[in-house]
Amino acid sequence: MTSNQVTYYQSPETRGGCDRYYHRAYNPHYLLDIGIPANAPKGWIGHASTKVGQADMTDEEIAQYKKGWLEETERKDWGRMDDDSVDEDSDEDSMDEFNREGEEEE
Repeated sequence: MTSNQVTYYQSPETRGGCDRYYHRAYNPHYLLDIGIPANAPKGWIGHASTKVGQADMTDEEIAQYKKGWLEETERKDWGRMDDDSVDEDSDEDSMDEFNREGEEEE
């Protein structure tokens, strides 16, 4: 499946940006739009999606996720007052994972 055939609910780039904004680890994925589920109740107003992980992504989709993750400069402010409530190492751990990503290919 190529990316131009995909109907995204949230694209790889969008998911990368969201993950970085919300302090989540670097983890390439995206969400496919699967429409209204067959078992949805009458009058259901909502949306259904399914997650596609890195193992099922193309190199282009992984590059899009990486682009979104790298270009997100804002971070969610959870409004916590104490310095111990935010895990400062989580972004560093994610960058370590990001930097290791291409090592197996070399």
